[in-house]
Amino acid sequence: MIIEDADFSGVDFKGLVWKNIQFKNCSFRGGYETKLDRLETTTFDDCEFVGVHSFGDMVDVKDPELRKQETGDAPLVVEGALFNGETFDTQVWRNVRFVNCDFVGAYEIKLDGLRHCQFESCRFSAIIDWGVAQDVVFSKCEALGGEVNIGTEPGSKAVRFEDCKFEGADDRNHWGTMGTEGEAEYLRCKVKWFSVFGFARLTLSDCTLENVRLRTDSRASSGDAYQSSEVWIENCKLRGIVEAPSSYLQSLTIRDTVLEHLDLSGATVKGDVVMERVRGGHIKLGIKENAGNFRLKDSQLYGGSSDINATNYVYAGAFKSVLIDNCAFGSDLLARVLVAGGFDPNVKTPQPVITHSYVVRGSKFPIFDAGALNAGQVILQGNEIGALDLSNSRIDQLELMGNTINRLVDLSNTQVKQSKLQSFAKGQLKLAGSNVRPN
Repeated sequence: MIIEDADFSGVDFKGLVWKNIQFKNCSFRGGYETKLDRLETTTFDDCEFVGVHSFGDMVDVKDPELRKQETGDAPLVVEGALFNGETFDTQVWRNVRFVNCDFVGAYEIKLDGLRHCQFESCRFSAIIDWGVAQDVVFSKCEALGGEVNIGTEPGSKAVRFEDCKFEGADDRNHWGTMGTEGEAEYLRCKVKWFSVFGFARLTLSDCTLENVRLRTDSRASSGDAYQSSEVWIENCKLRGIVEAPSSYLQSLTIRDTVLEHLDLSGATVKGDVVMERVRGGHIKLGIKENAGNFRLKDSQLYGGSSDINATNYVYAGAFKSVLIDNCAFGSDLLARVLVAGGFDPNVKTPQPVITHSYVVRGSKFPIFDAGALNAGQVILQGNEIGALDLSNSRIDQLELMGNTINRLVDLSNTQVKQSKLQSFAKGQLKLAGSNVRPN
């Protein structure tokens, strides 16, 4: 049956069953007049819904196996529906397109899986477990408020959020959560006061994030078999504090992104951390040892200041190699940039080399703190530095060449095996307790 250009405003449909109906260009307005017992194999094309409408026992969704027997894999379109209080559990939804629907409630939707589904212009204020999701797209959807907790289970793949808006509450205890325990991709989304997650892979492209937590692992709930994510952030704006503290990551790549404050304090990264063409504020990469390589190129981070809480910091001892190339730091002469650490002067036993290569070239620093390194090769070449601190380090090969250093160069208590140093002004070098000698 086809019903076209009809106006059902104020018409009472309580207790009815709609089956095999196609509504075209119809209008449904009012309060609870449209409150069906059941809806089967029914579509709404270009229809207008104003008010509250409940479609009761939606057989096509609640019994997907029956729908498959009757109609095969033909897509089901559910438009303008309110999901509130209906229970959907231990099911797999397949080939369903939800348009302009509202999902409200807590724990009523707990599926085994979601396959080849689309959510367009839908609104979420609920706690939902989609099960294992594959090939699912959320487009122009919204989740507003701090009681939203929506996710999928391990094994989820090709889950994409496009042009969505997620905004929780200012109170951190009431942030919302959205993502998957598998692969999650966010495109052109706006996220504020929220946690987004992908435990196998987390990709954010052309997004704006403001005060957001990135959840990258399942360690808290899965023991030794925990997942950890490859994280890609490209062409994004990171406002406020974007953080992944004490998290576990396979790797982190950030490109063509503007940020205010990125915090990975206490994180564990198995692979590389790569940041290219990053602009804005400051980073805190106090991650744990045994990561791969750190590369920062063609970037400008001006957020640092004399305030230690706004200092750009990278724990050099976490990485096998460090490369900083063509970067600029600091917004004032007292801005200290720390890319340091790896040697502990309080440990009297021999400490093996942690950072095999440490190279900084073509970059600008008001104050550059590279102290307490435990490194094989350290090369600083062609940089502009206000003051340089390389104190309390253990270095096999040290090379300082072609740099412009305006003030003190502190090499006190540093021991090297070989060194090649440019010329310095009289009294510019601080060498107390060091075996370094000017060339």
